[in-house]
Amino acid sequence: MIFKAVVAKLTYASPAWWGFTTADDRNRMEGLLRRGGRVRLHDGPTVSDIIEDADDRLFISILYNEQHVLHRLLPERHNTNYRLRLQRHDRTLSSNTDETLYTELLLKTCISLVVLFLCMALYLY
Repeated sequence: MIFKAVVAKLTYASPAWWGFTTADDRNRMEGLLRRGGRVRLHDGPTVSDIIEDADDRLFISILYNEQHVLHRLLPERHNTNYRLRLQRHDRTLSSNTDETLYTELLLKTCISLVVLFLCMALYLY
């Protein structure tokens, strides 16, 4: 029972932080579960499997729950008249390249700076 609590604490909010872990961090977490398996406290899936399942559950929740906070950030639905193979979702995939992302970021930054300077000018006068 205690080991299950440790696994729950270890994987808490994992979809948010798992991408920032290094291979060394992941190996240490896997080692913890392996040691628990040796003393018969854990005989279930690996940390990677647990976190992948949590990530899948989060994505499904966002995809099908229109009241979810992140649902509005999903791309538009893509409707086709044919189905060649089973797809995970029916959304349009983004075709943004790094160049377009950097251009958009630069534009937003410039607009923010212009607004900031205008506010400062109005405040000073």
